[in-house]
Amino acid sequence: MEPGLEEQFWGARGILRVLLTLQADRVIGFRLTRPYEVLRAGMQMGSLAKQPWSHLFLAAWDAYRPTATPAQDQWIAANRKRSPEHCPDHRYDAMTSAFFPELRWRLNDIGRGQCIGADDLEI
Repeated sequence: MEPGLEEQFWGARGILRVLLTLQADRVIGFRLTRPYEVLRAGMQMGSLAKQPWSHLFLAAWDAYRPTATPAQDQWIAANRKRSPEHCPDHRYDAMTSAFFPELRWRLNDIGRGQCIGADDLEI
């Protein structure tokens, strides 16, 4: 299936809603109260060891700078350090860059390699 048609991106608890929440600095489509909580929920999507879409969410966090406490900013900074098992899934990068052009250069800066969709990606 084409990545753009997958439930994981468009679904009720999908990637798009996390990105829209971070962009708007208000919760969209989740029963949570703060964008930071949505970020944390998004970071838990997929395999927890691999956190396949955290690179999308952290790029959006940097671009849009939603409201956060100093403690929350520290948690985000700590989560930028990746475990050896971390493997971003780049299937949605090109589509995300089309919907959110301000993320394009941030997504281009993320390392590619043996991970899903990394070999044939061009943003």
